Amino acid sequence: MTATATILVIDDELDVATMASEILETENYNVLVKLNPIEGIELYKQHQSEIGVVLLDLTMPEMSGREVVDCLLQINPDVKIIITSGYSKEDVTNKLGVATVSGFLQKPYRLQSLLNIVHSALH
Repeated sequence: MTATATILVIDDELDVATMASEILETENYNVLVKLNPIEGIELYKQHQSEIGVVLLDLTMPEMSGREVVDCLLQINPDVKIIITSGYSKEDVTNKLGVATVSGFLQKPYRLQSLLNIVHSALH
């Protein structure tokens, strides 16, 4: 498979971000990683035309997942965001309210689950 998109991973947990990056790279996706939400937003601004999906941890220091989603949507209303969280999908929906996201992946997630949801969001 050839690389079809760049995936931006924003997750403050280095182990999780590294694992996600390695999984996605095995499928030839280009992966950008930021452990800080503010830096992640800045990186998105710089590379939004290349980024097909943002894989975003819901709970991080400095900014809430909702704040990051809102910032990304202001930059690009069509941004595709997959929320990752240890919380249930219902809890995440309650935290995000009406925010539009392309998918949800509960942590810890499996290799195939990650690949399936990214592929689905891209297509």
